[in-house]
Amino acid sequence: QKMSTVPGHTWFQTPDGIEVNVMVKRRPDQISVEVAGTDPSPRIVVRVHAESCAGEAGAGAACTCDSGPATCSYELWGSVVPSSMKVEVLSCKVEIKLAKRQAGEMWPRLEKGAEPPAVVKPKPAKNWDKIQDDE
Repeated sequence: QKMSTVPGHTWFQTPDGIEVNVMVKRRPDQISVEVAGTDPSPRIVVRVHAESCAGEAGAGAACTCDSGPATCSYELWGSVVPSSMKVEVLSCKVEIKLAKRQAGEMWPRLEKGAEPPAVVKPKPAKNWDKIQDDE
């Protein structure tokens, strides 16, 4: 039976680069990562060369899993330098580091198609000076 899930991922950025952590538990010989596509729509493609993939669904990414390998693709918000990619496969995640093509640019989110995070507006501060004692 074919199933579609997306491994959980986190990301952060500096003015010069991004780091994406894809939560998959595999050995280094079971993972391959590449930057596919060209500007303006580069993608990080993570291939899991083992049975199934595990994780929570995430926004915007595509992953197809069945009894064979899994492929997860993240369409990036901005341009990156593919030759700068550094990948480290750890016991519980894959760390992917890439330099941004436009240094100093801050991305509003990792992926183009992903919804931006909801903005939570703080409640207005209580003005304790306006509260009157009824006594």
